[in-house]
Amino acid sequence: MVLSGHVKDNVIILDKPIKLPEGMKVRIMISDKTLKKSGLCGIWQDSRSADEIVNEIILSRSEGRDIKL
Repeated sequence: MVLSGHVKDNVIILDKPIKLPEGMKVRIMISDKTLKKSGLCGIWQDSRSADEIVNEIILSRSEGRDIKL
């Protein structure tokens, strides 16, 4: 099932009401068009390249070891 909505005060508001059982788990998918406008990368905003992020992770996990990139 695909439903449309918008965010208001950090709460998702569906465009059309729907009855779902109380406690039912749902999955929210953000459209690509919205992501491009927001500048989000994953769940955080980051202007670094993927290579820079990966290298930082490797360095942080290999601290104190003799590992070369």
